[in-house]
Amino acid sequence: MFGAISDDARGLQPIVSLLRATLESTADGILVVDRDGRIVTSNRQFAVMWRIPAEVVTSRDDERAIAFVLDQLRDPEQFLSKVRELYSTPEAESFDLLDFKDGRLFERYSRPQWVEGRAVGRVWSFRDVTQRKQLEEELRQAQKLEAVGRLAGGIAHDFNNLLTTILGYSDLLLRGHPEDAELQDDVGEIRKASERAAALTRQLLAFSRKQVIEPRVIDLNALVVESSRMLRRLIGEDIELSTRLASDLPTVRADPIQLEQVIVNLVVNARDAMPGGGRLSIETTVRRVQEARARSGGPTAGDCVVLVVSDTGSGMDAATQERIFEPFFTTKEKGKGTGLGLSTAYGIVKQSGGDIRVTSVPRSGSTFEILLPAVGERADDDAAKAPVGRVEAPRHATVLLAEDEDGLRALNGRVLEARGYRVLAASNAAEALLLAERQPGPPDLLVTDVVMPGASGRELARRLRDRHPGLKVLYVSGYAEDSRVEDDASFLQKPFTPEGLSERVAELLTTEVRRS
Repeated sequence: MFGAISDDARGLQPIVSLLRATLESTADGILVVDRDGRIVTSNRQFAVMWRIPAEVVTSRDDERAIAFVLDQLRDPEQFLSKVRELYSTPEAESFDLLDFKDGRLFERYSRPQWVEGRAVGRVWSFRDVTQRKQLEEELRQAQKLEAVGRLAGGIAHDFNNLLTTILGYSDLLLRGHPEDAELQDDVGEIRKASERAAALTRQLLAFSRKQVIEPRVIDLNALVVESSRMLRRLIGEDIELSTRLASDLPTVRADPIQLEQVIVNLVVNARDAMPGGGRLSIETTVRRVQEARARSGGPTAGDCVVLVVSDTGSGMDAATQERIFEPFFTTKEKGKGTGLGLSTAYGIVKQSGGDIRVTSVPRSGSTFEILLPAVGERADDDAAKAPVGRVEAPRHATVLLAEDEDGLRALNGRVLEARGYRVLAASNAAEALLLAERQPGPPDLLVTDVVMPGASGRELARRLRDRHPGLKVLYVSGYAEDSRVEDDASFLQKPFTPEGLSERVAELLTTEVRRS
């Protein structure tokens, strides 16, 4: 049977030898049968792919072999139905997919074997496409999340303009009427709501990978240790927390505050999946990512530091796993969650050049893996990140303000004028250039939105600097990609407060330019 040529072919040794070499040279599993469905021959790869035991191979028992094959399939009747159909039409060709109980997926091809114009048998070939289909599904899911992310990022960007205006005017009202207790309470509530809305937009921007980050070389083990006390308070006494940290773990490059947020989100998600208590483990390890896996949207091939968060909670079915990283998707009761925890984690990890993966079985818990490229550099010193003190605002400087959002332009102009600056306000780059040309001297500072109709803020800054090389620039935006500015410029992320804008402008006009 398997691997053997029938007795009728013994006299054709050269042809048999060529056939055997051909069969064994392919990575596909090949099975040849006669018109009655009896096995004529097969290659070794067929037995390997179908995991057929040696005793079945040597038994030459067709029925036993077929029974072993059928036992592995999710739908044995589909397999047999196609076989019967083809035996009833010997000249037909066929292609279909075979779904295995253990998750494997085979492509099945079948063509008739012709001798002197007559179909004397059939050749079946089987190709394992499990990994390819998994990669295709991962790519499809990544593309879906990318599309959702672009939408979420665009909404968050526009909403940040509105929030900056709301926060700004709230602060002006609070400072302008300190004696009015009722107004202070009312406006204070407006400001609190705006801050909560700003927190939601930050999560949306994190999911869409458009949040401004400050990546540093960090020791992931140290971050887990520093977070442990807080995590124990989060999960409560009925959940057992254990950590297992790999020794000599390479460093990674990421924003430590955001990476800590990822850990917190995963731990809170695990806690909610174990309302009756359970076990939660956090591990770190090193794994080499192969090139094929890297192409599916994760880190580039090479060593990765892996953070593993596992729980013994309720677990998830396959349909839920496909959607868990979508913003606002949640399985919790109404009012129990925003559905942004895992989507935020997804965006932060992706923006850091990593990947997040999940395996879960209903009623058997879930495991999340965070993969980040290893950098192997020494961790940054926290002392190098000391905060900059408050800067006193200079007076009588000229600020050229370019902002296409009418409400925000009016607010920012009012804030800067209240600090003693002379403000030239423009709604676009062309208007800003015209205002600058009409002045007897160059402006001291350009404050510009990065994205505007017509020419962008960067193009505006370039054209102004062609005429005034020493011009200082402050870019404002809510997008992470906009934060990558020139070395002699600075960046302020939306939404910001009047105080935040005033401090940054004062800093730029009185000191050397400092990046945010």
